[in-house]
Amino acid sequence: VTKGSAGQITSALGEAKQAAIEFSTQYTASAAQIIDAQFQIATAGVALEEQVAATQGAFKLAIATQGTFAQSTQLLGSLLNTFGKAAEFSYLEPAKKVEAITDKLSLAVQRFQVTLPVLSESLKFVIGPASTLGLKFGEVTAALGVLNTAGFRGSLAGTALSNMFNKLDRAVNKLNLDPSKLPTLTVTLRTWHPSWKRLRGAYRV
Repeated sequence: VTKGSAGQITSALGEAKQAAIEFSTQYTASAAQIIDAQFQIATAGVALEEQVAATQGAFKLAIATQGTFAQSTQLLGSLLNTFGKAAEFSYLEPAKKVEAITDKLSLAVQRFQVTLPVLSESLKFVIGPASTLGLKFGEVTAALGVLNTAGFRGSLAGTALSNMFNKLDRAVNKLNLDPSKLPTLTVTLRTWHPSWKRLRGAYRV
């Protein structure tokens, strides 16, 4: 939800409306659609200064991946509240942060046998545990892309990866390990799934 003083909120809403109108003149979405998406982004809890960039990024993501504006808006709102706050992206200014996240989503869709809706379904199961473990977003999307390509579609890929993350998290806590010293997700998956080595070579993960 948009937070701030009454003056800040009024000003932000005015700027958002103007940005929606300007954006609609450059792209095929209507101002009403963009304002609707901005409302969804705001209610997802995305920071005020990121809302306009997130909305515009969601629309561009939908075009790049042949998904829908509604799907990309919902997904990006969730990602900005989790991975977007991690060290990998937190130092970036809003437009660059949105671009970095959407670029990784687009790359996964382009490189693997997965659509944005299917990738989004997979991500639902891993966003929480993956961000808790401090895993890099690009590694997570690549892992889900490989699993989907191997036949673990949508929720199956998400569940499989989530189960692995949860076991890893329990081991870290039980043994008092430093998560930053753990093997990368790529190395972990290489030993966990027999298809990984073959697919990793084919897709250069």
